[in-house]
Amino acid sequence: MGPNARVLVAGGIYGVQNALMEYELGQRFGPIAILTIAWAIMLFMNLARIGASNYTGEEVVWPTGGVIWFFIINGVLWYFADMFYVSAYSAGGKVETVTMIMMAFPAMAILAKYIYSHGAKVVEQFAFGHFRDLPKPVIDAPMIAGYVLICIGLYFIVIYKK
Repeated sequence: MGPNARVLVAGGIYGVQNALMEYELGQRFGPIAILTIAWAIMLFMNLARIGASNYTGEEVVWPTGGVIWFFIINGVLWYFADMFYVSAYSAGGKVETVTMIMMAFPAMAILAKYIYSHGAKVVEQFAFGHFRDLPKPVIDAPMIAGYVLICIGLYFIVIYKK
């Protein structure tokens, strides 16, 4: 299965998960209870998959050396992202609103990627005010059209809905 098909499957699963969050879990339980149980289930599922990899021949590559810090940082970021996302439902968020706001995720991800990949140069040039040598992010017409549609969607779902 290719990466695009995997994203479509994940989107469908996340859709069901968001509906469960709104109707069954978010209003009745806090984010700590929801995430602790979910992460415990994921831990056991991953341990089972690791065990099964011995029989299927799938190689599990574990981080070593300095790269472990990237895994730790990623885990901390994942924790806070999940906590804020789930707490949106605990605070009364609706599927339509929460998922439409999350449509801004590509813009945030591209900005984070740009800062990460050009970080030192961005900080240096911002500090000294020399922006002429700053590398340009890759932006094309479909990306701009997507951002415009995101803004329109957010307007109609979040702002206009009130």
